[in-house]
Amino acid sequence: MFKSRFNLTGLLTPNSFTTQVAKLVGGTTVAHLFTLLISPVLTRIFPAEAFGELQLFHSVVVILTILSTGCFEYTFVLPKRDENAAILFRLSFIINLSFSAFLYLIISFIHANEWLSGNFNSIVLWLIPVGVFFNSALNILVHWIVRFEQYGVASRSKVIQSFTVGGTQVSLGFLGTLNFGLISGHVFGRFISTVYLFFKRIRIRVERDYLKKNKQSVTAKYSEIVRFLIPSNILSYGALEIPVFIISSFFGQEVLGFYSLAYRVLSVPSAFIGNSVGQVFFKQLSDRYNAEKLIRDFLYKTWGVLFLITIIPTLILILWAEPLFAFVFGEQWQTAGSIAMIMAPLLAIDFISAPTGKTLVVLEKQKVMPLFSLINILARAGGLLMGWYQNDFYLGLTYMVVGHIFGLVIYNLYLIKAVHSYESSVRNSK
Repeated sequence: MFKSRFNLTGLLTPNSFTTQVAKLVGGTTVAHLFTLLISPVLTRIFPAEAFGELQLFHSVVVILTILSTGCFEYTFVLPKRDENAAILFRLSFIINLSFSAFLYLIISFIHANEWLSGNFNSIVLWLIPVGVFFNSALNILVHWIVRFEQYGVASRSKVIQSFTVGGTQVSLGFLGTLNFGLISGHVFGRFISTVYLFFKRIRIRVERDYLKKNKQSVTAKYSEIVRFLIPSNILSYGALEIPVFIISSFFGQEVLGFYSLAYRVLSVPSAFIGNSVGQVFFKQLSDRYNAEKLIRDFLYKTWGVLFLITIIPTLILILWAEPLFAFVFGEQWQTAGSIAMIMAPLLAIDFISAPTGKTLVVLEKQKVMPLFSLINILARAGGLLMGWYQNDFYLGLTYMVVGHIFGLVIYNLYLIKAVHSYESSVRNSK
């Protein structure tokens, strides 16, 4: 009855996991194809330092976004009652608004301090709270839409965001706004996408009596989950973003610009397929878990499909990244191709692993997640710092890739063990 069979065709039936992913991937593919097509234009307008500044801004915003929502958006798919999910939705927006206002107070203090304000670009500094608010709001709305399987709406929002970002960046570039043109377009795109999702979201009416009676208990219940998600996500995203801060500090803004473009290109498959798979996977896995169904085959099939998608692009990048980058983005960007060649295996494994990364949240094993995140951040930071010590950026990058791959393998072995333990308990209860 419980015989396990690895059958990829199980994901390809109508109204299945693949159908839902396809709804997200369709629009997202258009969005990221546009991003790729416009990148050669941007690389011929903006210098490498501008891309480095954008990457640094994005990294700061991503880290602060974790605190700005309290990670409650990850709990939206977990409650069985829509009213309880709506309570968490409101709570997330309240936390986001409060945290963003708090950031403005910090910015005001920095501007009042002559020494601190002299170390920051004034306009970029004031854009950080705005970027955090809209990035957080966008995350909240996307997770809310995933709960109700509005994948077409989510897909269209990605197209709107991509075209707005690209169009704004190119326009500002031609107008000569090179200092913060990329960052302004980045923030404006999230603003437009947030507004679109806000008006398209499903509204759940929560009676005042129900809210008064259940708000505290619902918040307390899911606070237990986010209590471990916050440090885990800070460490996890910190592991992804720590190279940005280290490269900027020890290797310079130009090198960061080359790294930024390489990462931007390599992360496209993850952005337009991996994120879509991850959102649908999280929702379906939660449904299966709530129904006490087996999940191991579902996990393995997802990994199998993602492996088949990424294997050929990864081999192409490993073999020909340098000439491809020079041809597409200009000869001055060949260094970015060298970086992409080294990073390709890491991004491939991360593409396979990341969409299923929240499995431990569903299995209520989130307490161990900060440990694995800490391993990753030490591996990535340690690798680059070893390269800096030996005065060799490429060697440091190689150390970082090998260390992070090792961390991902260990994490997924533990995940498999947790899935097996869950299925054993399900079998014993039958």
